[in-house]
Formats: sequence, C-alpha cells, structure tokens
Amino acid sequence: TLVEFHRRLAGGGVGLTTLSYVAISPDGMGAPAEIYIHDRAFDGLQRLAGVVHAEGGRIAAQLGHAGAVGELPGKRVLGPSAGRTLTGAKITPATTDDLAEVVAAFGRGVAMLADAGFDAVELHFGHHYLPSSFLSPRWNRRTDAYGGPVEQRARLLREILAAAREAAAGRVAITAKL
Repeated sequence: TLVEFHRRLAGGGVGLTTLSYVAISPDGMGAPAEIYIHDRAFDGLQRLAGVVHAEGGRIAAQLGHAGAVGELPGKRVLGPSAGRTLTGAKITPATTDDLAEVVAAFGRGVAMLADAGFDAVELHFGHHYLPSSFLSPRWNRRTDAYGGPVEQRARLLREILAAAREAAAGRVAITAKL
C-alpha cells in the first residue's frame, strides 16, 4: 500500500519522502484514482503522516492542478486559452472566477496537508500542468491580467504561492517545482 511504501522509506533512513501527486480538486487530477483534496481524504493523509513520523522521517506532498495534462473521462480540461491538448481534447479557457477557485483550492489543500501533519508542501508548477501552462506564450494567448508579458503570465503562480503561504501560516515548508 501507499502507507507501507512511505513507512518503509522512512524506516530505512530516508529523511524526507514525498507523496506525489495530490490534486487540489477532481478537475485537477491527472490520472484515475489519484488522491485529491476533499474532506474524506483527511484521515488517510493524517495516517500517512503519522506512520512516517513514527519511523523518524518527515513527509511532503506535491500539490497541483494537472490542467490540460489530465484528460480523464467527464473531467473539464482547463487551460489558459482555448485550444486542443496534444491528444486533441478541447481545452476550456479558465475564467477569472475559475482562477480564483484554483487559487483558493491550493490554499485549502495546503491547510489540509498542514492539519494532517505534513512537514512540507511542494507546489507543482511544472510539466505543463495548469500553473506552468500560464507561463507559456504558446499556450497562454490571453489579453487580460493573466496574459501578455511574462510578469502577467506569472500572476497565477504568484497568487497560488501567496495563498499557500497564508494557509501554511508557518506550519509547513512551502517549495515549488518549476
């Protein structure tokens, strides 16, 4: 099981193990059966952190939104601009309300992971997942405050980071993968 895998790593002397990948929402999932942030996930996350700590290790979780990389049946494929994924699926351009919800969901995810006993949260800003797709002028053709020059294309990532830091309130380390 996942818990046993991380327990064995910590028991074998690994100082920090990372739970990869935790989606901020069902829309943020990149593959079937991934863990995503919701109330019923809390007990399992807390159990995992407790098992790792009991072995003397520390645990981080990688938190993200897969965006156009995560094409699952019935899931909205969210991106910065309209288009098609590399496999041809339609990308739904994120509205500013969608982006506000994504930022809030990252904050809720960090808070839940901190409450569950995790030691660090890695924000997944890489691999063409939703945040990093905003950085790309090829994929981000927006003309609003989230598009155009790189400072504006990076706005979503900065907002997510600010929400994560606020939610962490010094309880967990925040890192980012870019």
